[in-house]
Amino acid sequence: MLKKRLTVLFVLFLIAIMVLPIATAYAGVQTNYYSFYMSNRYVNGWSNGQTYTLVAGTAKLSGDASLIWRPGAPDEHEDSIGYTLYKHGFLWSTKYGYIEGPIEGSFSGTFGTVPAGSNYYLVIELTFADGWDHSGSGTIKVYY
Repeated sequence: MLKKRLTVLFVLFLIAIMVLPIATAYAGVQTNYYSFYMSNRYVNGWSNGQTYTLVAGTAKLSGDASLIWRPGAPDEHEDSIGYTLYKHGFLWSTKYGYIEGPIEGSFSGTFGTVPAGSNYYLVIELTFADGWDHSGSGTIKVYY
């Protein structure tokens, strides 16, 4: 009888060892969606009312960007778009990371660790106004 109990406990122990890393690796993901259309060089999510409530964890951004020609636009344009994550505060906003993505195509990057809270927003900008329009969309995922 004791041998049977030890065997059962040993099997349960082995199952726990196999299941625990899987359970902790996928503890949770919060997904938020963003989109933008930029006709100059700057889009501010706070000004546009595109804000997010995030859980505490590691924030990652992924998405796609497109370049849209405007009549009169020069042949040359920017090579990249900057994405900055901020949290709006009472007196000022706090920066939680910066990711540089291509002007066209898919990208992903990690902002870093963020505390739980509301009023997070993206600032999406070019180094200079290049005469082209830009659009994009994607996700802000927080792994906790």
